[in-house]
Amino acid sequence: AMPSFNATTTIYAAAIKGSAWSAVAEKTFTKATVLTVAEAIALIPNKDDVVNDQYVAGIVCTAAPSLLSGGKLTYYISADGSETNRLQIYHGKNLNNTDFTAVSDLAIGDRVTVFGQLKNFNNTPEMNDGNYLVSKEDPAVAAPVFSPDGGGFMGETDVTITCATGSSTIYYTLDDS
Repeated sequence: AMPSFNATTTIYAAAIKGSAWSAVAEKTFTKATVLTVAEAIALIPNKDDVVNDQYVAGIVCTAAPSLLSGGKLTYYISADGSETNRLQIYHGKNLNNTDFTAVSDLAIGDRVTVFGQLKNFNNTPEMNDGNYLVSKEDPAVAAPVFSPDGGGFMGETDVTITCATGSSTIYYTLDDS
């Protein structure tokens, strides 16, 4: 039986043929730490420095068809699918480090985990060229966004509620019912 585990684990193994034993082989498998978009942005150093080998999870908030080039796609992810506090995924590859074949391979609202190198490029936090998707889940519905963004007001105020997920319906209440 092959071992299965969900935490950092060291495996020791030896083989036997007849009465002869092999040397003991040892390998450690380290469970990856997956960063949020905010954690990734906070880790990004000054311009031109990089942070290697990071996993970042987020929700696709934009994908531009004009940016599909050589099987790579440039898009943005954020924690909630909105356009705020987003991380650019520059020239990313699809699952298993394969080429994207169309922009429709990735949709706004997809929950993704991306592996690659974090960098600050011209004051844009990004995952550098050479990154790729390690997971992609069905689209999520982004949380509604309020404008203005709450806080104090004088007199009467109008509030606009929007959702980054296309074709979604927004429901609201003033009494939390």
